[in-house]
Amino acid sequence: MWELCQQIIKNPISGIIWALIAFLVGNRLAIGREKIKDFNCAAAFFREAFLPERRLLDIRHAPEGSENKSALDIIEPAIQRHTEAMLRFVHYLPRWKRIGFTRAWNKYAHYKVKGESDTPYLAMYGQEKWEGKDPKELAIKRIDKLLKYAKRK
Repeated sequence: MWELCQQIIKNPISGIIWALIAFLVGNRLAIGREKIKDFNCAAAFFREAFLPERRLLDIRHAPEGSENKSALDIIEPAIQRHTEAMLRFVHYLPRWKRIGFTRAWNKYAHYKVKGESDTPYLAMYGQEKWEGKDPKELAIKRIDKLLKYAKRK
């Protein structure tokens, strides 16, 4: 370290370069901390939007009397809130994660029929079985996949 100080004294240009490097590194770290803070705030909002429905869908955590509700009855009143949370959150994801997140969202909120365009959201959750699975279990699995993108950094 002492040698570096002596070199800076002998050559002021290297001192300016070191100061500039220190400034850029510090600035970059500050920006990174701010981005993480913004991401965590958006992720918390996103997770919070799904919490009531996630709880109602899981029979182990559902309040008494709500275990007979269908997945459609649980998700349909909340889809606007979920969509708003998704639209706010997706912009905080890096581009390379947005692709997987968008796929997971489309699996949660849409379903496809071969030869047709996307069928609108939720119809799959009103079925007795969908793809051989209970719609509540399917919804839980799909919500959990979405929530993996919103883990705190």
